[in-house]
Parts: sequence; structure tokens; C-alpha cells
Amino acid sequence: MTARTPASDSRRSSLALAAALAVLWLAPGPAAGIRETAALYDELQLTKLDPARAVLLKQVDIEFGSGLLRVHDGVLVPTQAVRGRTVEWVFVGQARFRFDPPDEIEADQLELFAGQRQLDVSLEAAVMVRAADAPVRDLLEHHEPAFLGAAMLKRVEAVHREWLEGAERAANGIRGGVFNALIGDHAYADYFAIWCRSFEVGDFIYEFDPEDTEPHTLAHFSPLEIRGWDRLRLERHLKHQQKRGRWLDTRIQDIGDWDIWLSGPWDPDGTLGEASPGFEAQHYELDVRIGRNETTLHGSAKLDIVSHESGRRVIPLELFRDLRAETVTDANGESLFFFRSGGDLMVVLPEPSRVGQKLRLDIVYRGKALRWVDRKMFDLEDTANWYPHCGTTDRATYDVTLRWPRGLQLLASGRVVDSGRDGRTRWQRRVLEEPAIAFSFVLGRFEIERARAGHVALEVAFNRSGPHRLTEGVRREMISAIRRSLEYFEETFGPYPLDYLTVVTLPRRYSQSFLGFITIADSILPPNVPPGGAQMNFYRATTVAHEVAHQWWGNLIGWSSYRDQWLSEAMANYSALQFWADTEEEGAAFFSELSAGWRQTLNQTTPVGRTVESLGPIVLGVRLNSTLADNGYRAIVYRKGAVVLAMLARIVGQRPFSEMMRSLAGVASNRVVSTATFLRALEHMSGLDLSGFAQRYIYGTGIPEVYYDYKIDGDAKHGWTIEGEARLAPRAAYDQAVRAHGDRHWDVVRAIRKADDATGTALVVPYRILLDDGHADNDQAKQGNLMLEGPGDRFRLETKTRPLALALDPSGEILAGFYSARTHPKKVAALRAQGLLIDGDGLGAEAGFRRSLAAAPGTPDKAAFELQWLQPSRVQHRREDALTYLRLARLALDRGDETLARAEIAAAVSILGPDSHALRIEIAALEGRIDLRHGNYESAFKRSKKALRLFSPRRQQRYWRLRGWQAQVGSDWPATTDVLAILAVAAFETGNNEELRWALDAAGERGVDLSVLRPLANAMLENVSTHR
Repeated sequence: MTARTPASDSRRSSLALAAALAVLWLAPGPAAGIRETAALYDELQLTKLDPARAVLLKQVDIEFGSGLLRVHDGVLVPTQAVRGRTVEWVFVGQARFRFDPPDEIEADQLELFAGQRQLDVSLEAAVMVRAADAPVRDLLEHHEPAFLGAAMLKRVEAVHREWLEGAERAANGIRGGVFNALIGDHAYADYFAIWCRSFEVGDFIYEFDPEDTEPHTLAHFSPLEIRGWDRLRLERHLKHQQKRGRWLDTRIQDIGDWDIWLSGPWDPDGTLGEASPGFEAQHYELDVRIGRNETTLHGSAKLDIVSHESGRRVIPLELFRDLRAETVTDANGESLFFFRSGGDLMVVLPEPSRVGQKLRLDIVYRGKALRWVDRKMFDLEDTANWYPHCGTTDRATYDVTLRWPRGLQLLASGRVVDSGRDGRTRWQRRVLEEPAIAFSFVLGRFEIERARAGHVALEVAFNRSGPHRLTEGVRREMISAIRRSLEYFEETFGPYPLDYLTVVTLPRRYSQSFLGFITIADSILPPNVPPGGAQMNFYRATTVAHEVAHQWWGNLIGWSSYRDQWLSEAMANYSALQFWADTEEEGAAFFSELSAGWRQTLNQTTPVGRTVESLGPIVLGVRLNSTLADNGYRAIVYRKGAVVLAMLARIVGQRPFSEMMRSLAGVASNRVVSTATFLRALEHMSGLDLSGFAQRYIYGTGIPEVYYDYKIDGDAKHGWTIEGEARLAPRAAYDQAVRAHGDRHWDVVRAIRKADDATGTALVVPYRILLDDGHADNDQAKQGNLMLEGPGDRFRLETKTRPLALALDPSGEILAGFYSARTHPKKVAALRAQGLLIDGDGLGAEAGFRRSLAAAPGTPDKAAFELQWLQPSRVQHRREDALTYLRLARLALDRGDETLARAEIAAAVSILGPDSHALRIEIAALEGRIDLRHGNYESAFKRSKKALRLFSPRRQQRYWRLRGWQAQVGSDWPATTDVLAILAVAAFETGNNEELRWALDAAGERGVDLSVLRPLANAMLENVSTHR
């Protein structure tokens, strides 16, 4: 527990008093209370500026949660007070916004999107929103009034108008946050948001929202880039859809993508951070009618809710955007005020909640909830939020009555307890007595088949609305996969909690699993492809098994937050692959080949030059999809997550791992599990320390490289041994500095060191021995697993038959690169040389790099490579050689041999040829160093700016610096840092003051030692300011 200061206690006391007064003011009676509440909400819709109260600010710091707005000079213009309280202010002038991330993961994400590990950017404008107005009210009271000229007033009005009309205010529910605070919801007493306009990184918003799992969020919105006739056509289409009840309240400026720069449940003083638990639903009673047009839904939802916190006035509910609440009443039938905030439906209680209080809401709503997908087939627009949802855990029971046109069939969650017809309408009453995360249904025409899987009655519905009917063989295969996987997972994870399971195929791009109700995309069932093909059989069976596994992982065992959702998806993926490996002939071999597919998926290059894997660790969940890559979530969570679980299973043993998962499923049934809890449970049950593994593969990024060598000894009489050593290539870190070179010139130096300690790293690696007869049999001495621990580990294997070769991870199943000195002499020599360089042996490293260049690329043998596409390409070999030449050039420069350095750079360029752009930033850093050492500052300046511009989209002029940084955060981060430092020196010497300012700041933020340059640069910049 963190102690609070008396100042913070007094501030909270005043806020509590204000909240209490607000509650009293808004509670004269039910009808009057609703009118007053509605009037307050309307007043917040469009705030108006109050220029008469504007003040001048100079050298002022304004705190926003974990952020700091440092004002150099400018004007602060408040909006008109709402019921005596000012809630919005517009700032225009010169300022900086600073933000320190809470941990390395968030620092990495900030670096990925904004090019800085600690945000420190200049602002030219900002809009501040605060529920507690005391800090900013003090500014209005104690600073000199500002008399705004016409030009300044126009600029302030433009900023305010853009804020009111922008997506940031609408999407984040800013008005709702302030409203909640004003009516006395204590969780929102410290609500704030600040929208910042920065020339360096673009617009971004920082918000504290207590309803979010992680209340503090720093994010950037990228609007859809569409102009001219295309924009006009989209606007017309949007209006056309809205007339028909779809895409309600959506404006064209709201369409775009959000990048979450960082997020977290933290605050420096420990008093704000955690999310408020609020309310959770215990039971839903739904009565729903599908209109005759088959897309409109009329619904009544009764929610039994429990309050987990006192002092709350607003219940947030999730409801699909095109569904509109018509009335909301409480248990006594009294009407309640409600409104839309962002994507939520907010219901205002007549009085503050109490912990443990049971509440009932009765909501009548309607709207377009279904869409036509194929002839007489209709699917929900939102399969979970077609009715109001309450809570973050949201595990509740259901009593649902569904009514629909009699010409269609309906399949849904739950058990049918009653049904009938009423004129042209059919109806069913379904109950789901096990707590579930959601209830769903589909509407259409189906061919329904029934079967059993032990105690479970299976209902399998095949879409019959399409132009092609499935063959009997395909249907039988599908039902068999459902039955076999359900029985397999009952043995693996424990009893399935229901005695029924409904599975439906329909035209959809994704499959989904709710408790007792699974929908399968019918793309896995092409009607013209007969059963029997290995690839298609695998795809069908594992897709079905993945969704069946979700009955446990995702339904019975939930996830605590988006950071833990990978457990559900990765476990379902891993379990589906394991099901195939254990139940099919040749399944294990096929499983190995598919597991190795991570190389192709994770090593894909994104548009900004990074690999997909480097976008972030698996615990970032949905944040892995961004403007930098739209496939990050699926690639990292599904693919990498499954490989990580397979590696954990190897470490603890396949059978013990399965037993642990069964135990965990039993203990955590109908509960949520976090990643930390999962790992602690695994450590407790296995007795192993998994911290090193987790840090590298779950909370970290990067694919480690392991090189190994061995010798073979023995004879036919005494048997044979293979003795060797495997070493984990160390990860490098760099200390970069600007230094004087000689009496008059400069240099930018880069010292290398070891980035981390690999002592806690453990890998269980499969091996294969190629025997003299050319066959690797199934004897464990010839094919099995090795435990490799720490940065280096020796191993010894024995066999009776003469071995020819050894391969570690021959099928590429482990999330690492393994390189044998026998089959990859060039690569291994380079890795050893890099290790020597990190250890400080420059001469040994140079000799090692020369050996790498002289070595043959290697000839892959059968033991080392089972899959052809795992073999390195010629392009990869050329790039490695070019990189080695550039390393030699840097070593030559470090010892002062510029002639040799130029020759090494030329050799690299000649090897790459047309592909020389692949290493251009490193080449620019080396050539820039040579320019600085010779005093060619104009050349260094132009070369550095060009290098940073090369990765900027041509049509995006404003934020080219940011785009350049994003492109270089990964593989070329050290070189980009060098170039920024070189640019700072060159700008200083050539008098380019604007570039000097930001290059100096950028290099400093990246950790460059500027102790020699900065005093001289600051003096020059101050002198320029004085003359101005």
C-alpha cells in the first residue's frame, strides 16, 4: 500500500463533497431527476468556448495522471462552465508532453509507434478534459488574463471545433466520462483526457477511464485516407445504410484504425491505477422477436446485476451499435435515464450503489441485428452483443425466448424447454443453466443430423441454403471430427459440463465457440472436394477440434483481460494439433511439419520493414493488430502461442503437461485465469522455474539463435558416442556516444555489450541422428529430446549403430534457429564472431568474420533439414555476407582505418546489388561517420536526412520523422540512432537549428551520450533565441 499525501487527501475530500452535492441536486424526484439528468447530458454535447476567461501561461507544469504537460508559453481558453464547473480547456502555444511507460513491454510499444521509449514530444495545441477542475481552475485564477486577437481566437476555435467533430471525442466516450463524474459516480471523480496535437508524432489522446480493464491509455487514431469521388461515394453509401437502420451514429471521420501506444492499470502514486469492478450480471432473461423482414430484432432484456462497488451511479452495458434502447426501468418499474457513450449503453441509477446490492434492469430495445449471408440464411451482426451485456467477467445463466418467421429454422445456445407456433411465428424457450460468457443463435435453413458422443447428444446443422449440397461423406467426416475431438478433450481436460452440443455450419469468414453452441465457417467444407485428402482432412478436423477445445479454454476457463486471451486461443490451437497428432496415422509427423510453419508466419515482413514477430509479445493480444500490420494477432497469438505451449509441454513432459492442464481446468472451472496465474500453477505442479522461459517467449519478443558443434567417437564393438556443445547466441546492446575526433572534428561511436543474462533459459529440443544405414529409427537413443540450459550446455548421446550426423530441431518445431557448424559453417562462424565482439575481443571477432566470409554456405543434409522450405536461400546468404562486411567496416573505422572501411562498404554494396536498400541505414551510418571525421558536415547532413526520409510514405509529408522511426525500430535501431546523432552533429556545424533541436532530443531519448555536443549546441540555440 502506498501512503497518500495530505494534499491528495484534501483534494479527494473536496471531490467527494462535490459529488455528494451533485447527487442531492439531481434527486428531487424520479421524473424531475430524469429531466435534470437529460438536460445536463445535452449541455455537455457541444461545449462552447469562453474567451473572456482566457489566460496566458508561461513555464507551467500540468499533471495528467502519469503524464506531464510542460507549457513553455501559450494561451489557455476554458469552455463555458457546466453547472458551475469548467470541464474542457483549449491550449494553443508551445509545450511538451512527457510520459514514462510503466514497464519494458509498454516502452517497446511506445518505441514501435512513436519512436521513443519515453514519450517527450512538442505540442502546438491540446484540449484538456477534467472532471476535477481544481488544478486548472487555479491556473485561471492566478495567471495573467489573455486578450485574444482575431488570429489567435480563430486558431483556438479551429482546434476546439476539430476536437468536437473528431473521432477521438466520440469513440472514447469523453462526454459520458465527464457526465458520470458530474452526477456523482465516484469512480469517475478523477476522470480526465487530453488530446494533443504534435508535429512530431501526429495527434494522440491520453485518457483515464475507470471502466476499462486498464484505465490509462495512450492512443493514436488514423482516419481512413479517402478523397474526392471515393469519399463522396462512401458518404452516400453511409447515408443510404443509416436510412435503413445500419451504421447508426457513424460518421465518415469515425472510420479508421486505432493504435494503442501504451496501456496499463498503473499510476505513479498508486492511488488511481486499478480499474473499478463496477457491476456484474448474474442472470439474463431475454424475450426476442425477429421481424418478418428477418433482419430487425425487437427485444426485452431483464438483467439481474450485482454491484461490486459502492458509490457508482452509472451501469455500463455493451450493445451492438445499431440496436437502440427504447425504455429502461428498474425493479420497481421506475424509468431510468440512459445514453450512448462510445460503444456502450450507459444506464443512470437513481442513487449510488452499495457493495453486494442486487439490481434489476428491464430494457426494451430494437434495431437491425441480423444480416443476410446466403439465400435464406441470416447471421447476427454481433454474435455476442445482440442483447445488453453487463460486466467484464460476465458469466451468467440464461432464460431466453426466441420468436422468428415460421419459414426458417433457428439454432441457438441452451436447451429447449418449450416451443410452439403462433400464426406465422415459431418460438422456443431455451435455458442455459451453466454460467456462460454469452448466448447466441443463427437463423436459416439447415439439414440437421443427430449423433452421440458418450453422454453428449450432438445436433449438427449443415447449411442447405447455398447452391451446393455437401456429400454424405463430408457430413459424416464432420460429425466424426466433432465426436472424436469431444471425447478426446473430455479425457484430456475433464468432463464436458453439458449433455448436449449444437454445431452449425454457415457462410462466414470465421468460426466461433460459445458454451454448448459452435458455429463453423463452411469454407472448411468445400462441396466438390471429396474426403480423404490429407491437407483438407487436417484442416477440417483441426478447425472443428479448435472450436471444441474452446468449450473448456475460453468458456469454462476464461481470461482475466486481453493480455491473457492468448491462453484461450493458443491452448485451443495447440490442443487441436495435439488431437490430430494423437488420433491420426502419421499425425505426429504432420503435426511437426505444421508446427514448423511458425517460421513462414512470424518472419513475414510488415510494410514498415519489421518482422511480424517483433510487433510485440503474445500478452498484447488484440493490440497486435494495428496500422503496422493487420495480421499480428492471428500470427502471434494463434501460431506463436501454440508453439510456446508445445515448448512448455516438452519442458515438463507431454503426459505431465496434459495432467496439469486437466488439474488446472478443474480448479479454474467457471473462473478467469491470468497469464501469471497460469505460469505459477505450472511452476507449482512441475517444480520448475519457468521465469526465464516466460520472459523470453511470453513477455518478450525475438527469436533466439543457437549454434552447436559435435564430434563422433567409438567403434562397432563398444558403441558410438556423440559429444558436443550448444550455445545460445547472446543478444547485443549498444552504448552510443558523440565524441570529438582529433582537434576539430567529430565521430559517433558505438560500443557493444551483452543485453541480458541467459542463465535462466531452458529449452527442450528434439534431435535426430542419421545412422550409417541411412535411417533414423524410433529408438530414443536415436531420436528424442535434449534439455539445453543457460547460455551454453554440453550434451552426450550414445548409439549402437555408427552415426553420420546429428541435427537439433530437425523439423523446426522450436521457436529458435538452430545452426550446426557442419551444415552452416558460414552462419556459425558469424555468430561466434559476434559473441567475441560482445565479449570485447575485437581482433578475435574480426578474424571470425573473415572466416565467415571465406566459409562455404553449407550443404543441407537429411539429418539437418526435413523440410525443404527450412533451408536458407541465396538471398539470405548474400545479405548475411553484406552485413558481415559492414561489421568489418565498423571495426576498421573504430581503429582508424578509413581506407579499409570504405573498401568493406563497397564490398557490401556490390554483393547486395539492387537489394542494397536492405542495409541502407547501416551504410548511411558508416558513411556519415567518415564524413564527420573529415569535416564534411554538409554531406553528412544531407546523407542523414535522406536516410531517415527513405522510409517515409511519399504522400505523407507531415510525420515523415515518425514513419522513418517506425520503419527502423527493429533490425536497424542502432543504425538509426547513429544516424540521428550524426544528423545532430552535422546540423550543429551547418547551422540548421530546427533539425539540430529535434535530432539532439531524439538521439538523447535513445540513450546517446551527448555530453560533449549538448553544451555547445544549447549555447548556440540560446544565442539564436536571444537574437530573435
